[in-house]
Amino acid sequence: MRIVYVDKKRCLGCFNCERACALHRFARDGNAQSYIRVNVDFERRIVLTSTCRQCPDAACAGVCPTGALVTNPATGIVEVSLETCIGCGTCEHACPSGNVRIIPAAGVAGKCDLCGGEPQCVQTCFARALLFDSLANVLPLIKENREQQFAIRAIGGDETEASP
Repeated sequence: MRIVYVDKKRCLGCFNCERACALHRFARDGNAQSYIRVNVDFERRIVLTSTCRQCPDAACAGVCPTGALVTNPATGIVEVSLETCIGCGTCEHACPSGNVRIIPAAGVAGKCDLCGGEPQCVQTCFARALLFDSLANVLPLIKENREQQFAIRAIGGDETEASP
């Protein structure tokens, strides 16, 4: 199975990934409709980036009362069946990373489906902070950065600040 991994050392917080996702999925520019999220905390000088982890034992799928979230056996991607989803929001509350949500205009759940195997967010990331690769190839990077739940990158600080 392939996943999108955020390299915290490279993310610039430019929001290109959010725009690419919103344009691809909803034909609109704006991060409110994106399935990848970038949050910039200017006060702490960090960038927080989050997208669906395509969990093997997905909590969102486990709590769905209609079985609308299922793991595609061929790809390993957790997908939403729009015909079955009733928009109850149970999956939204169960997702440990907050990456499943109800799409207000459609009244159904929405989440990253890796754009059918060609994630637009990865293709538009000029900083090359997003990697789309097998879990086996990304695992060393995950282990290297496991001290943080989401990809976090510090933004340059004041040069006059004292070092610890």
